[in-house]
Amino acid sequence: MPLLTSCGGSVKTPESLPATASPSSPPPIVNPTASMSVSATTVPQGSKVIVSWQTQNASSISLTENEQSVALTGNPVNSTGTQFVLNTAGTTIFSLTATGAAGTNPATVSVSVTVSAVPRLDHIIVVILQNNSFDHLFGTYPAPPGNTVDGLSPAALGYEQVDQNGTTVTPFALGNTLAPNLPEGYTAYTTVWDAGKMDKFAYYNGDIAMGYYDSTTAGMSTLWAYASQFALADHYFQSSWGEAPTNQLYMVAANDNDQNFSVNPFYPPCQAPEPSAMPYTFTNVADQLASKQISWGTYQQGYGDCASDQPLHNALQYFTSTNASPNMQDYSQFSVAVQNGTLPGVSFVIPSATNDMHPGYFNPISVGVQFLDALIKQVQSSSIWSSSAIIITFDDGGGWYDHVAPPQIDNQGLGFRVPTLVISPLAKHGYVSHVVMDHVSILKLIQWNWNLPNLNLRNAASGDMLDLFQF
Repeated sequence: MPLLTSCGGSVKTPESLPATASPSSPPPIVNPTASMSVSATTVPQGSKVIVSWQTQNASSISLTENEQSVALTGNPVNSTGTQFVLNTAGTTIFSLTATGAAGTNPATVSVSVTVSAVPRLDHIIVVILQNNSFDHLFGTYPAPPGNTVDGLSPAALGYEQVDQNGTTVTPFALGNTLAPNLPEGYTAYTTVWDAGKMDKFAYYNGDIAMGYYDSTTAGMSTLWAYASQFALADHYFQSSWGEAPTNQLYMVAANDNDQNFSVNPFYPPCQAPEPSAMPYTFTNVADQLASKQISWGTYQQGYGDCASDQPLHNALQYFTSTNASPNMQDYSQFSVAVQNGTLPGVSFVIPSATNDMHPGYFNPISVGVQFLDALIKQVQSSSIWSSSAIIITFDDGGGWYDHVAPPQIDNQGLGFRVPTLVISPLAKHGYVSHVVMDHVSILKLIQWNWNLPNLNLRNAASGDMLDLFQF
């Protein structure tokens, strides 16, 4: 109750005072936090690592690789794994900064990866042969110890084909029979492929298409011996369903430009310019190498002889930038360059029809093997051998039976399996790789070796050849 004062006034008792609210405290300032990890802290040059991070109370992040900003899609304040390829030897430092609300301090974390240098190749020599499938040459190749080969089983089960007479045909040894030329090209190849059934070889190409060469064939023991000493790829495919020019364009540019007009340009000394021909202008591997002052060359048998030159087998003659280059020489200059130690960084070797193992030229397989044997021995006995790799491949399967259905990565292929070997002191010895590769993989190896970028999405999508090496 109110109390009277001596002056007749009154004051309120404490109980009657109105309640006053206590001032509210501001929320505490919470700084962001961040953590970061990497899948490996020591890797060889060219390896992939996965960088992951987690943050709390962060509204945005920024990421750098050796102080260079990394573009990130969206605003991934958390990541379970972002992949990086480390091509530069030394220490790579990934740093992440997490930013929070106004008035907070950013959080910065780092991880480092030691990238060890790998032995790079000073010389990559690509020998391009013709028209043999994997099963045609390596279907009965005995796997080196500790390896398997995706070849033909002795029982020949599952390989039956029916020819146009209704006769069932299975793979058989040709011995030393000279192989004929079989139907080639997109229509011929996709017809026997039969949407992956691989069952129309005998019907459309004849019973002979089921034939293969083995250890009883002259020359095959030498070819198989190189495979057993070095590295063989049993899932290497031609890049497209086309013939030699298309597949070789993929090898040098990961692209055939999908054009319908002639691409045969002026090539000295045999042909004058053709007004209707349109040489390609897109970038090829020779352009890439030249931009980094890395030497390249082609060595073709018969290049200087109009009567024996085969221009369609030299893909770099199809480009404006390279079609008249002095880097394209006759094969006779290959021996000179090897002996003098002046062989370019990248060499494409294109044998004549006599030596390229193309069926139908009335030469036994042993003639092509002799050419390879001489080339390999020449490089092995030279000063460049220790830092060189010889890649032996075939442009396409030539219509010969192969039992493995090629994976389809676009509307051009992949086409049939072709034998591919790596002969090098840096190759794995007595090894069979099952990694899916194609002709673009050769381009990719060249780019990896000299830190060159992919030319296009097809280039990036192809498998690499590193599984064949012991870097």
